[in-house]
Amino acid sequence: MENLLAHFNDLSADQRKALIVLLKRRGIDVSQLPITGVKRDAPLPLSYGQQRLWFLAQLEPDSSAYHIADAVWLNGTVDASALQRSVDKLVARHESLRTTFRNVGGKALQIVHAQLPVAVAWLDCREMVGDEVAVKTKLEAIERQPFDLENGPLLRVSVLKVAADRHVLSIALHHIVADEWSLNIVITEFAEIYRAYCDAREPTLPGLAIGYADFAVWQRHWLEVGEMERQLNYWTAKLAGEQTALELPFDKPRPAEPSDHGAKLEFPLPDAVSTSLRQHCRGQGATLFMGLLALFKMLLYRYSGQNAIRIGVPIANRNRRETEHLVGFFVNTQVLQTELHGGLSFRQVLERVKDTALGAQAHPDLPFDQLVEALSPERSLNRNPLFQVMYNHQYQQAETTAALSLLNIAPFARDSYTTQFELILDTVETGKHGINTLWTYASDLFGHPTIERMAQHFCRLAEATLAAPETALRDLPLLEPLEWHGSSAAEARFCEWIALSEAIRTQAQ
Repeated sequence: MENLLAHFNDLSADQRKALIVLLKRRGIDVSQLPITGVKRDAPLPLSYGQQRLWFLAQLEPDSSAYHIADAVWLNGTVDASALQRSVDKLVARHESLRTTFRNVGGKALQIVHAQLPVAVAWLDCREMVGDEVAVKTKLEAIERQPFDLENGPLLRVSVLKVAADRHVLSIALHHIVADEWSLNIVITEFAEIYRAYCDAREPTLPGLAIGYADFAVWQRHWLEVGEMERQLNYWTAKLAGEQTALELPFDKPRPAEPSDHGAKLEFPLPDAVSTSLRQHCRGQGATLFMGLLALFKMLLYRYSGQNAIRIGVPIANRNRRETEHLVGFFVNTQVLQTELHGGLSFRQVLERVKDTALGAQAHPDLPFDQLVEALSPERSLNRNPLFQVMYNHQYQQAETTAALSLLNIAPFARDSYTTQFELILDTVETGKHGINTLWTYASDLFGHPTIERMAQHFCRLAEATLAAPETALRDLPLLEPLEWHGSSAAEARFCEWIALSEAIRTQAQ
């Protein structure tokens, strides 16, 4: 048996399927078997997620919508040699950072190079000292530069020198080789490697049992032996029926060809609300993620008036020890739908969200593009298929913060962002009790004041819900007292009735 597992990737599809059936009969959890390595001298397939991004990149090769980037301030003296050696070490350590992609006979393959140098770009920006807006503009231009998927590299590292003892380090990657979890790995490991080289010692890093290409092959083999069919049946049953888009009130007309321009608003929840929500979720056997998702769906129900509330939720898809410290594109997207109506209480909504989330956790591997293909929603150039709003819950990375603070590295604040969705809510657990909300929105559609009001309404809804969790959804207040006064009858006592055709004409104008 061990010999068969060691050569699992060398078996034919039928042989792999027969082996999986045999293992399942013996009560073995096949999904937790070790991922075995594959040879690098043969063509390597893309993972399903990479395949989707490759297709999108062929449609819009100059788009920066699938770039991920971060930047930090480097305060104090910078050792240029140690910094370049740190980047070299990262590239040598993670195969994804020296991988390119090629179309061979109409099929995309990934090429893992033995070496693929990434030269740090040093930019003299001392004329921008004191002008942080100019630095941000320069940084945004660097991070938006297109990547060449065929020739690489797909990692870009730049250092902007603003003063003798003040620099900005920018790290940008194409999403096809990394995800947000990977970006955190890159920054954390960079900090450890750079500190070690500055101290004239070798860095201490966790071992890597596999490369990303091993995972890509394993994923395809695992899904082809029946798991794809099982999970697809679950999701198509859950999301069957009309694929109705969520309609939120926009400030601007929807453009025929939307850009990826976005903006972000940060809005912390009061500690009392965070504490109360944790306690309520614990009492109902739910996680904080489920509680926050339930509140967000309640808000969207009140804003849209629609009953079937669909939200895209990214999952890290790193439930295996081999992938925990690996740079690569593992993240998958699930579509969580909850049926709501105005008579439901928060307890009832949370129970529905909990059931949906638990079912999704038991079916996490179905690639999003396979679900889209199966459901065949009406395609549009100005809307995403299946969902338009995304929710993500995350924990503040304490180890990253500690590693950076030792090097006197501070986050670089941003004003400009990119987004592929109309609205994204990120909730971040900070410390023992705090919860921060980050609202990323398509600036083609929303104005900042509208999102600010939405964040305030989310907070108000949470406060009212937790104060009276059995209150019907339709009866929960959204408006603050000042907003309520601003919309009182005293300012709107007269009502002039006009013909429907005239109202449509006025609205169109």
